[in-house]
Amino acid sequence: MKLKKILAFLLAAQMMLAALASCSDNTDDKGKTDETLPVETSETTPAETDPAETEFDRRTVEDGLPEMTFGGKDFRFLVDDKYAYQLFSEGYTGDAVNDAVYDRNQRVEGRFDAKISYVSSLGKESQDLLVQYAQTDEHVAEVCAYEQYMGNTPAIYFCWMNWQDIPHLNFDQPWWNKASIDSHIINDYVFNISGDLSLTSIQTTWCIAFNADLMQDWGYEAETLYNTVWDGEWTLDKLIEISSDLWKDNDGNGQLSAGDFTGFATNVKAINEETGEVVCGCRTIPWITALGERAITVGEDKRSLTNTLGTEKMYTALEKLVNFHNNTVGVNAFATNDDFANGYAGMYVTEFDSFYTDFSDVGFATGVLPLPKYDTAQEKYITTPDTDFTMFGIPVTLPEEDFDFVGIMMEVLNAESWKTVYPEYYEAALKGRYSTDENMANMIEMIADSRIYEYGILCAQSLGPAKLPYMVCYAIADNNTDLASQLAENDEGIKRTLAEILTFFDVEAE
Repeated sequence: MKLKKILAFLLAAQMMLAALASCSDNTDDKGKTDETLPVETSETTPAETDPAETEFDRRTVEDGLPEMTFGGKDFRFLVDDKYAYQLFSEGYTGDAVNDAVYDRNQRVEGRFDAKISYVSSLGKESQDLLVQYAQTDEHVAEVCAYEQYMGNTPAIYFCWMNWQDIPHLNFDQPWWNKASIDSHIINDYVFNISGDLSLTSIQTTWCIAFNADLMQDWGYEAETLYNTVWDGEWTLDKLIEISSDLWKDNDGNGQLSAGDFTGFATNVKAINEETGEVVCGCRTIPWITALGERAITVGEDKRSLTNTLGTEKMYTALEKLVNFHNNTVGVNAFATNDDFANGYAGMYVTEFDSFYTDFSDVGFATGVLPLPKYDTAQEKYITTPDTDFTMFGIPVTLPEEDFDFVGIMMEVLNAESWKTVYPEYYEAALKGRYSTDENMANMIEMIADSRIYEYGILCAQSLGPAKLPYMVCYAIADNNTDLASQLAENDEGIKRTLAEILTFFDVEAE
């Protein structure tokens, strides 16, 4: 897997870890080089090994933490039961991910003499329950885990602590999303962070699954699609060009209907299960980020928030997206996972976890692509997890004497997740292809490394009726390109809300 090895070597060089150039004598098969090196004798010249040709083992990356022990101290997460599996396991079950989480926690507990546990939010939103506890000065957990779009709720009530005050956290390490954390800092405060301890941040990451057999039938080999990505040519226009006319009218009725083959599938509308209301489909959420835009941007002065959705680039892209989703024969805009799993779509916008669940036993070869760039001038492919992925905050009730404890435990848990839990999850989701299919493995790693956490989503609830982070979704669902009018109509309300949010960070409104 040459590309992976080269990337690994570059990472090692950047981190100045010479130990990555080769593996120790006691590593397992995953840490061995592709070929057995000759044993050095008086008659044998030692073989020269290019470090880039040495198989990369994440476990050799040092976390740089001090050797400390905490006397069996309990490290508690406040979390909704449905998300606790990322943080805690009671023991081996045979499930690869659960067992990796259990092993991770056992290693961490043994190394630092600590105990990892969680406090159930008892069916309530964990961040709302934290606010209740904090307002009565009741300290029930060291860290709160919650869904991204709820992240500003405790900040509103001044119940979050500043992660910048916690020692031992090194956001330059690969197990943190440094770009997103840096972009969330306002006036030297950052209340919401996420790293690879959040398994949901990869499970819910948006990507494009493709049916390699169907695309090959239409003249697009998997290798060709992958090369289009690596060559920087995978753009919105390229996606539209490839998939617009890919349609097979299986029932012969002359129009798109269930059971027809389409080049591209997504879902632009969904039904609110509680109200029955038709709302925008989440599968259009990643487009703003993928095209290099942001709904809300933290200013360079780190003391301002600006609505940055209304750019000429976004208006141009929206026209293309609206027409593509609503007026293109090769697009099924109301698809489900079942449509792709049953072989009816060439390409399908989905979360990565679909490979672990609905696409695990499909009867065709699958592949994965990132969301396309806006154009070839855009430097990187960018994606985002769905809005319900797990982020972490510190309750204001945390005593200062526990700052070291929280910093060390969060750093090591994120590090160990990156080293062992994520690879196990990739391997399980891809049915062994992560270690055997170079194209798939490299693509997954590139997509994972391209994740950005949109700050606008943290403000989603605060923005109320404006629904700024979702305006593009609604425009696509409504077949409406007039984003400018929507922004103008809500402009004063958005500015007022952003000014209020800044007060959480001790920034006075001008």
